[in-house]
Parts: sequence; structure tokens; C-alpha cells
Amino acid sequence: MTRYLLLILLYTCISLPLSAADSAVLQLYTLDNFKPYSWCDNEIPSGIDIEIIQSALDSTELEYRIGCRPWSRALELAKLPGNGVFAAFRTPQRELYLEFIPTPLHYSNFSFFVNKADAGKVRSIDDLHGMRIGINRGFSVSQAFDLAVARGLISTELVSTTEQNIGKLLKGRLQGFVNNREVTLCQAHRLGVSNQLVEVSLVEHNQRPAYLALSKAIAEKQRSALVEKIDTALLSLQRSERLQQIHSKFADLSRLCGD
Repeated sequence: MTRYLLLILLYTCISLPLSAADSAVLQLYTLDNFKPYSWCDNEIPSGIDIEIIQSALDSTELEYRIGCRPWSRALELAKLPGNGVFAAFRTPQRELYLEFIPTPLHYSNFSFFVNKADAGKVRSIDDLHGMRIGINRGFSVSQAFDLAVARGLISTELVSTTEQNIGKLLKGRLQGFVNNREVTLCQAHRLGVSNQLVEVSLVEHNQRPAYLALSKAIAEKQRSALVEKIDTALLSLQRSERLQQIHSKFADLSRLCGD
């Protein structure tokens, strides 16, 4: 009988949701190769978003861990109780299982990249019709882009990394790809192919906010308290000199992306 009761107690503890204890560790996931915003070297996270999260959460009593994963995997893990993900665009589909912290971590500049030989051919979403465009798994681009894909006007090829997009474009397997501007420039610099790519900036993709988001599987009362606490910490960080120090630390892409 005693053994049976112990087993019940053990199961209850294992199944305990985040709401049951303030001391529970918040597990956050982010991209594993997204310089300058986030990446991991030997399981050690680094980048602009990483240090923003660390600076904000270290000012609270919250316990947390940060892990790096491919983006599609990070989004799946974020559905589990006690978990979160960053830096994610807010979309209707993601709002079904994620609660977004109101204050963004950064504003993402999305651009289309084409081979130098195709410069001048793309000026709007309509110009992408009939093209094969690369996009990272799990990425959300824009309503107009996603609608064109759904209608079969744009063909997409899913890849796991920015490096794959660049390689396929230069080999002629893609006619273009869409990605974060700074991340692409960083990878192109590292690969030594910056002069072979042409950036096409489309207004609708610029300055899109990216957020930290928490799983809606966390009990609502505890989740609301976490959102308020984290948002307050992020707002405080934005008003401090620390935020500019973080951005300055990662501003030199030639040094950061030279390895």
C-alpha cells in the first residue's frame, strides 16, 4: 500500500504543471544558427536575442534555461507545458498555442535574395509568381507571400539553414530565397559569396516585430503572471543603456561572421 501511494505521489510530481510552483524552471528554445540574433557553440547560447533574454530574466527571480534547436523543432517544443520560444513572429496559427510577450525582442528586416545575374527582376510579390523560392522550415514571411504560395503562384522549397538557401541559389536550384537580412549577410560573408547575391528589400517585410512567446499549456493564471513579469523586465531593459551595449557588441558582422 505504501509503495502504491509513493508511486501516485511520484507521478503527480512528474506531471505537475508550471503553475504549481514559482520555482519551476522555464525552458526556452531558440534558433541554433541564426547569427547575429541566436546560435549555440558547444551548447552555449549566444547572440543579441540571447543576451536580451538573459539580461531581462536575470533581473527577476525566474529560473530559466535556453536551448538551441532548428526552428521547426523549437516551435514544436514550445507547445509543451513550461516551455517558450524566441524570437517568433506573431501569426494566427501560432497564437493558438503561444502567448506572446507584448514587448518585441527585435524588429526583423526580411529581404529577398537573388543571384547577381537576376538583379532588377524582383520588385514586388507579384514578380515572384512562377518562381521557385527557398524558405527556412517554420518561417513565416507575410500574408501576401503565404497567400500567393497557397494559390500555387509561388513555388517554395523548404530548407533547414540559411547556408542551404545560399548554396541552392548559387547552383541555380532556386531563383531566390527570403530570409532575415542580417542573418543572410552574415552567412554570405562567412561563405565568401557576398558579391554573388543581390538583396531585394520589399517594404512589407521590413521592421516586423519578433517576440518571446510562452506555451499556452502553462496554466492561465501562472502564464499571465509570467507574461507581466517578463514584459516589465523587457520594458525596463529597453529604457536602459544595457540594450545599446548588447547591440553594439554584435554590430561588427565582419568580425562576428568571419569564422
